[in-house]
Amino acid sequence: MHIEAKGYIVEMDGTIWGTAATEFGAWADASKEGMPTHGEGRDTAQCWPATNRLLAMVMLHGGGVSWTICDGIACYPDEGK
Repeated sequence: MHIEAKGYIVEMDGTIWGTAATEFGAWADASKEGMPTHGEGRDTAQCWPATNRLLAMVMLHGGGVSWTICDGIACYPDEGK
């Protein structure tokens, strides 16, 4: 199955803190949502390209949704199969 990135997520330790159409926007959203700042673990945060479905599921259910990385793109678990 081919998956396509439609935006970005910022995650830290598996929890998604920010989403947006751009990397910059995802980092800004994560900061707005209260992601810990540098020195409080932010150095482990990463930005990933993400599928539209994962972005939608985060909007509906919050940053604790299940997700995985497939071909360098963050996606909902069944999208990566």
